[in-house]
Amino acid sequence: MYLPEASEWYNFYNSEYQEPGDSVKDIYIEEAEIGIYVKAGSIIPRKYVRRMSALETLKDNYLLDIFLPRNGGRCTGHLYFDDGESLEYRTVYSLVEIVFEDYSLSIKVHHDSYREGQSFVVDEINIFGVDREPSFVS
Repeated sequence: MYLPEASEWYNFYNSEYQEPGDSVKDIYIEEAEIGIYVKAGSIIPRKYVRRMSALETLKDNYLLDIFLPRNGGRCTGHLYFDDGESLEYRTVYSLVEIVFEDYSLSIKVHHDSYREGQSFVVDEINIFGVDREPSFVS
C-alpha cells in the first residue's frame, strides 16, 4: 500500500498508528476490510449505528474520531448535511467545523439553513494518539 511519506497515518479499522517514512508499506488487511487510512490531524464525524439507508440515520447521534499527530498539533474536520433528496443543496444545508487544538474541542456552525429532521448531537468522542487518560472533561 502507498502512503505519502510526509504524513502520519492511522488505520481506520483498528486505529493503529503508522510512522511517516517509507512510502510503500506491507500492511495486513482483514478479509472483510479495505485499506482505509486517515491522515493524522483529521476529525471524522460519523454515525455509529448502521442502518439500511442513509435516510434512516438522519435522527441518529454522531460520534467524533479525532486522530492526533504525534507533535500534538491541530486537528480539523467538517460536517455537511442537507435533506438528502432535493436539489436545494446549494442553499438549504448546514455546515459545521470541528477543531481540536491544545486539548480543547470547539464546534463552529458556518451555515445553518437546514433544520428539518437532522441535528448535530455528539454523544461519543474517540481521541487516538493520546498517551494518557484525561484528568477531567468539562
